Amino acid sequence: MNPYIEFPGEQSLRPPGVFADTRFFYFILPADQDRLRSLCQRYLRSGSGEGPAYEPLGVVLLAFTHVTDLTSGDPQRGTITYKDIAFWVPVWGGKVRPLCLFPVFIFVDDCTTMVTGREIFGFPKQFGRFKMPLRFDELAGAPSPAFSADVIGTQAPGGVNDWLNLLTINQITKKDTDDQNAFFAALGRLVLPKALRTFTVPDWLSHLTSIGAVGLKQFRDASSPASACYQAIVEAPLSTEKIFGRPRFLFDAFELTTQKVFSHPIQDVLGLQQSPQRVPVAIYLEATTRLDDGVVVWRGA
Repeated sequence: MNPYIEFPGEQSLRPPGVFADTRFFYFILPADQDRLRSLCQRYLRSGSGEGPAYEPLGVVLLAFTHVTDLTSGDPQRGTITYKDIAFWVPVWGGKVRPLCLFPVFIFVDDCTTMVTGREIFGFPKQFGRFKMPLRFDELAGAPSPAFSADVIGTQAPGGVNDWLNLLTINQITKKDTDDQNAFFAALGRLVLPKALRTFTVPDWLSHLTSIGAVGLKQFRDASSPASACYQAIVEAPLSTEKIFGRPRFLFDAFELTTQKVFSHPIQDVLGLQQSPQRVPVAIYLEATTRLDDGVVVWRGA
């Protein structure tokens, strides 16, 4: 294996990445299981059944995330502050960790995290711009919509690429709780019974435990752009090192509205319910997390 040759101002950061003082708003959305299974077949098994077999759990996590300080494996690079919005599909059957999160759509407002995520881990990151409260206590006074995401895309085939609104989230009630038992009960009503037998405690809320993040790492071939010169499934451990305070849970408190953007058909791709969609469970937590070196669990010929 040849050494990586860094250019001045290299944007592809060296793992591990530590995400200090990160604020997460998770919106847990029911989704069509068959549509999610088709997604896993297409992107994580190369459409031909050659890759690992991942089984989706029947929900999608829409995460609005604000990272205060990201540091890489090279401390001289300093810290980065950024936001990202991601639709994560929880899947079972990982090689590094049994439970993995697969980001089908993920948008960031920093070019360094976009390059690193795509080149190293195979996360399909794109540029986006966002509106979100930075802390839970800002949610009460946030103007409507409290959350919004814009992407660069097209409204029609062959159209001009421009900034378009992808989704908004409005808060419709303001009652919250820190009762984890109520959260588990609500989650149990969403997750498929078969998956529920193994998915007992949500690892992203547990101290010092980790789940996996899985991506399709691929590069277009220069002489045949419709082909991939490199293609692999990469899993990386995603650890929660510390949680600050108690997570907050909100039930039936938000409504998600997705826009019809031709280039980003999130509702159809993910099998989400008809828009606007009530969000049955939402979570807020503050934590420090860590993404470690990835492992190639499958590589194309």
